[in-house]
Amino acid sequence: MTDLATLDEHLRAENENDLASIMATHFADPAVRINRRLFAGAVAVGRFRAKFGFGGDGAFSEVYVRELRRRAAGRVVVIEQRLSGRHTGTWRDMAPTHRAFSVPVCTVYSLDEQGALIAEEVYFDSVQILAQLRGDLGGLSRPLSSYFLFYSFHPSASRKDGLCTALNNFA
Repeated sequence: MTDLATLDEHLRAENENDLASIMATHFADPAVRINRRLFAGAVAVGRFRAKFGFGGDGAFSEVYVRELRRRAAGRVVVIEQRLSGRHTGTWRDMAPTHRAFSVPVCTVYSLDEQGALIAEEVYFDSVQILAQLRGDLGGLSRPLSSYFLFYSFHPSASRKDGLCTALNNFA
C-alpha cells in the first residue's frame, strides 16, 4: 500500500468501528495525542480507541469521521474532519445521555517509510462535545454551527514535519 492507501484504510476502519483493522494500520509502537494527552504504545492506543467507541463499545456509538479537506507534505498528512457520534456509554464520569454530537477536528497523521501510521495528533474543542451532550450551549452566544475552525498547514514552522494550527473564528 502507498502512504495514502494506508491512511485511507485507517479512516475506513474507523468509520466501520473495526478496531483490529484500525490497529493494523499503525506502526508497531504508535502514539496518539488527543488535545495534548498522549497515548503511547499499541496497548494504550488500542485501549483509548476501544473506550471511545471505535470498537463498537465504549462511550460513543455511531462514531463517524467525515473528511472535509486533506493536505500532504512528505510523510505528514493533515486532515480537516468532522467527528460525530452518539453518547451511549460513560464518558468523563458522565452517564450516557444518548445525545448526538458533531465537532470539527484537525488531525495530523505521521507515516513511516512503509506508510504505517507512526503518530496521530488530534485537535478538537471538547467543550463543544460536553455542551452538546448536556443539551446546553453553556453560554455560547450563538449556535455551535456558526463557529468553525480554520486549519492551516505550515511546513516552514519550527516543528520538523509541519504544524496544524486551529484558529477559532469569532468575527
